[in-house]
Amino acid sequence: MCTVLSLAKQRGYVSFSIAESIDGRGVVIFLKEYDEDIQAIIDSGYREYGAFLRVGAKEAALTEQVCTAAVQPEARLPTPPEWLSQMKIGGKATDGQRWSEAEAAFKAALAEAERGFEPQDLRLAGTLYFLAFVYHKQARLAEAEPLYRRALAIYEQRPGANQRGYGQTLNDLGVLYRQQGQHEQAEALLRRSLAVREVALGPQDLDVGQSLHSLMDLYNQRQRWPEAEPFARRALAIYEWAKGPDDKQVGSFLHVLGHILDAQGREADAEPFLRRGLAIAEKVFGPDHMEVAHQLEDYAAVLRKLGRQSEAEELDARARAIRGTAPRSR
Repeated sequence: MCTVLSLAKQRGYVSFSIAESIDGRGVVIFLKEYDEDIQAIIDSGYREYGAFLRVGAKEAALTEQVCTAAVQPEARLPTPPEWLSQMKIGGKATDGQRWSEAEAAFKAALAEAERGFEPQDLRLAGTLYFLAFVYHKQARLAEAEPLYRRALAIYEQRPGANQRGYGQTLNDLGVLYRQQGQHEQAEALLRRSLAVREVALGPQDLDVGQSLHSLMDLYNQRQRWPEAEPFARRALAIYEWAKGPDDKQVGSFLHVLGHILDAQGREADAEPFLRRGLAIAEKVFGPDHMEVAHQLEDYAAVLRKLGRQSEAEELDARARAIRGTAPRSR
């Protein structure tokens, strides 16, 4: 029996059913509450069809959680308790951005995984990924890269086994290559991540939005504005649908899309996106935040191009007040 299903039944999560999945097999467990042990198992190797999917008001008030576990060979194997313990510690430390603690825990988990799991075990791939992720968050790219690559090799040897983990690893390795300036390698991996996620998860999944975001960042960084624009628009639509029109990330996408349009000389098209992005920034950060000053200046620059000089001056004055600076010469 699937490890996750067995543990869920022990904990009293008795409402479960067989679910239709990519390969026709899968188990959906309806959880009464958050469960750290089940989360750790899923995060390390059973993330294929969504891990913990939030239901209710999209990602707002959480009324119940759904975990999906693929019926893979690993599901019939015992879970080493020390590996699971270290994965839980690493996961908590990662959530709290305690990177040194997370690194130590995932290193210990990886040692257990390499001793106890077969070379193609999905749990080994998950452990490699999380240690790579911790290095990546600390900008230790040279240490993260080989771990991402090892995890990716396992997923590629197990086609269809963990599409969510596969797509995430492709995305994060692509982002790492972008940060290293290896743009062609980054583009290839990010496009693969998007393709995998669209097929496995559907076009509205937030993981698809993440891949779109990563491609937008790549083309934006390289000033390839016409290529960045459709990815920005699609990502914005997904995040608006999933998180609501006033979410912080939605505001960020609005601002970036406005910048992309402005960079193409389309100031009139850019203006409503920058205006909406600014309104969200003011609501999220407060009216005197430096991020608001930055967006005020960007919006003012577009208004000035549109001949709305007096409005632009008012916004620039607000930005100067926030920054505590004197007027800029023009």
